[in-house]
Order: sequence, then structure tokens, then C-alpha cells
Amino acid sequence: MKIDRYINQLEKPINGFTMFRDSDIDQCNDLNICLLADSIESTEFFTSQLEECKNIIIVTHGETLSFEPLSSNTWHVTIFESMDDTLHQYIDLFINHTLSLELENKELKKSEQMLKKENILLDITSKSGDALQSELKKQTDLA
Repeated sequence: MKIDRYINQLEKPINGFTMFRDSDIDQCNDLNICLLADSIESTEFFTSQLEECKNIIIVTHGETLSFEPLSSNTWHVTIFESMDDTLHQYIDLFINHTLSLELENKELKKSEQMLKKENILLDITSKSGDALQSELKKQTDLA
């Protein structure tokens, strides 16, 4: 995955991030977005308008480094404010390692669910086949 747009909701300019404008909402559908904000709460309106986004990474400043999924396509990453100058590299690292593992895990779980469904169908099919054979045997024995 690659970030298509880096958007800054903070008043302080950050290298590589464009300042947030209302028009950004219309231009972000079907893109991977990285949104730098004061807080998760300050992004609620923006993210609620971005239902067509592929993925959204919300970055806020904090006292610890952390990452948490907020939904199937939205993550919250907390960084130190001192990391602003290298934020692009950090987000790239996050995407290439943590997020790619998360996405692979989702795909693995989907595959596992599909295999379970197929096993259930095979089990039903084999049981119904056994029932047919049993019924045929009964009719053959009667004849």
C-alpha cells in the first residue's frame, strides 16, 4: 500500500503534508490518506465524509508510540511531536511492516472462513451421498 495524499489539519506546516481544505474531502475518494490531526475527535467530520477511501491513517501527537485499528480501513497512529520532520519515513515504515501484516492477517482470516464453508459443504455433500447410497441399498435389498 502507498499513501496517495498526506493532509495536515494542524496549524503548523509539516514537510510533505498539504494543509487541510474543505475541497480535500471531494478529492480523497478511492485514495489512501494520511491525516495529521490534533486528536481523533477533530477528524470525525472529515473521516465520516470519506467512506469511499481505501484506507485512512490518522496521526496524532502523544507521549508514546502506538497504533490501533479504528475500523477495517482506518488506523490511529500516535507519534512524538519531535518526529514531525521524519513523519513520511515513519508512516512508510508503519505501512510496510505493521499495516501490511494486519492486511495479510485479514486476508488469511477470510481464506480460513472460506475453507470452513467449503468443508461444511463437503461434509453435507458426503452425508447426502451416504444417505443416497443407503437408500439405494435398501431398495436393492427389497427387490
